Amino acid sequence: MVFVYTFTIFLSAALLFMLQPMIGTMILPSLGGSPAVWNTCLVFFQTILLSGYLYAHFSLKWLGHKLQPILHILLMASTVIWLSLSWIENRGTPFQIETDKRVFTDTASDPTMQLLVLLVTLVGLPFFVISSSAPILQSWFSKTKHTNAANPFFLYAASNLGSMLSLIAYPFLMKKYFTLTQQGQIWTLCFTILMFGFVLCSILMRKQFAPHLELTSSEEKAASPALRDVLVWIGLAFVPSSLLTGETTFLAMEVLSHPLLWVITLALYLLTFIVVFADKPWITHENALRWTPFSVILLTIVVAGKTSEPTWLIVGVHLVTFFLLTLVAHGELAKRRPSARNLTSYYLWMSCGGVLGGAFNSLLSPVIFKQFGLVEYPIGLIGSFVILGLASGSFRKLIDWFYASGLAAITVVLLFLLPRGEAIVSNFIFGVPALMLLPVARNLPRFALGASALIVIGALDPGVNGTTLFLERNFYGVLKVTFDPERNANLIIHGNTLHSLQSREPSEALIPTAYYYPDGPMSHVFREAEAKGFKNICVAGLGAGGIACYAKPGQHWTFYEIDPTMQRVAEDPSYFTFLKECFPEGGPTYEVQLGDARLAMNAEPDAKFDLIVLNAFSSSSPPVHLLTDEAAAVYLSKLAVGGLLVYNASNRHLELERALAAIANSQGVFFRNAKDFIKTTEEKRRGKMNCSFVVMAREESQLNALRSEEGWNGPPENLPKVWTDQYSDILGSMKWEK
Repeated sequence: MVFVYTFTIFLSAALLFMLQPMIGTMILPSLGGSPAVWNTCLVFFQTILLSGYLYAHFSLKWLGHKLQPILHILLMASTVIWLSLSWIENRGTPFQIETDKRVFTDTASDPTMQLLVLLVTLVGLPFFVISSSAPILQSWFSKTKHTNAANPFFLYAASNLGSMLSLIAYPFLMKKYFTLTQQGQIWTLCFTILMFGFVLCSILMRKQFAPHLELTSSEEKAASPALRDVLVWIGLAFVPSSLLTGETTFLAMEVLSHPLLWVITLALYLLTFIVVFADKPWITHENALRWTPFSVILLTIVVAGKTSEPTWLIVGVHLVTFFLLTLVAHGELAKRRPSARNLTSYYLWMSCGGVLGGAFNSLLSPVIFKQFGLVEYPIGLIGSFVILGLASGSFRKLIDWFYASGLAAITVVLLFLLPRGEAIVSNFIFGVPALMLLPVARNLPRFALGASALIVIGALDPGVNGTTLFLERNFYGVLKVTFDPERNANLIIHGNTLHSLQSREPSEALIPTAYYYPDGPMSHVFREAEAKGFKNICVAGLGAGGIACYAKPGQHWTFYEIDPTMQRVAEDPSYFTFLKECFPEGGPTYEVQLGDARLAMNAEPDAKFDLIVLNAFSSSSPPVHLLTDEAAAVYLSKLAVGGLLVYNASNRHLELERALAAIANSQGVFFRNAKDFIKTTEEKRRGKMNCSFVVMAREESQLNALRSEEGWNGPPENLPKVWTDQYSDILGSMKWEK
């Protein structure tokens, strides 16, 4: 019986968490690779999970353990029929959407509601049915004569193990070897197997049923958990759920919006449940409390100091600390688990806290913090620190508050005294008080207050980019315009990444900056474009519009931009004047089309553009679906005879040049790559940025003007496996040493 129940709950969890990244991967390209896609999917799945737990709780309460299994198996059979009919009708999978077409009709507004409706349509029913599996199976098992019936929580650990292994297997097995259609077919077949597993579990329960374990209505009421217990369960589930969403968003903005990062953070989140609900946890709660402060100190320096390099440090510190903080919170939650008779209530309120945490980040925060940026992540960290402090004490001692106030005062003084020209200065400013937390690492309340103070100051600190002129967040990220007095320039920052700037000096206002600096790789490309008389220019990614400095009379430029706020800022001359002055009346013309570049370009006539520049970024990295073999095929089909395809491969975390060279080889086109770096302080002042560009052309002669003495090189040796919509080697492309 233990084997059958364990296998069934393991399979149900694996299917549950295979569906999440599969659907997220399917939808992501339609919305420009925004990390908000995953956050919205996550809160949807958490909400349906809560619905499943509600169904499990009340169906068991009202029908009892003899009638409820009949209802549940009938519901599963109905879902199998729906899946089968959808499969036959679609001739593929019931979860398939046409990713090569515009799924979302109006990306200029917040597409959250459209996305939620689509999720309900695609996976609402099967996800609801399968989400109730864990509490139902554990409740069934608790009513048997088995010796472990009074403590069925070991099945919850098996459930989380299935979830975690499924998440890990998805990017490395399912996504790598099976198409989305095949993944949906496999999922449907496994769901059918799961239904028979439930049938077998219900039969075993009936054979081993212990009638004396059924409670009367009065006993059930007396056994209900106290309100204080319910509030504690909700709070201890809310904070790590909020932290999960905040951590995922932060890493997506800082490194890359990719399903792999989603999977890693969610897998670590589930791993904490496996640990805390195991009979013999391999990390005890006491050890977690002992080691978490040391990781928190490093995270405080990284987050408050806005450290962006090296990659291994950023990713490592964030993930390790996220795991430990979540482990502490879930450890406190596990310590407070009730007896088996309150099992469904416990999971119900735990799920409620998880939904509220996810909804706070994904639905509420973008509205209430619209003008403040990504503040829910610091809030989640502070909430985790509070749990850490309360795990071994309280916040009633005044000396603890004085200590935190002293650290805050030291930090503020350093912020005013030290110049902010280099990022390393910020690390020093926050590193000094953070290291002063070491002596109080065993006094968790005092430590938590001190760390929280530093996180608050770090969130309020504008950093090295000057005075904020404009800040707004939407579905596509956080967009900020600042004024840098040292450069006398306005800067445009998306997420945590500086993308462009324009000098306020009239003599320098129309000098190309950032990646397009004079005598850089793009100046060579536009020199060739002018020589060949290119007329139709396509640019994916608008930014501040600085690339328009290369516009020539008689040309028509088409910009694709998915973020309407970006267009509004770029066309506002109080912030940037590139578009206004580079496209004067009677000169070259331009248009901005809102939407994902790949999808929008696919609707254009073939051979329309003479030059296509892929310059779309989501914070620090381009969306991966714009860098695949299938995407290149779209771009090349829209390229006129003799035209050039250009990729901006500049990235502080990923080495994209080798992946693009493999795509060029797959498409049978020729490849050149050039890199340029800041060489003088004057170049940095005037806005030059380190950059790397890749150019592709159908004929090698089209690239002859891009000379080796100017830094242009052919493809590297030992090309990697080509990136496709099904496969991308993100880990292999990381610049871990930088």
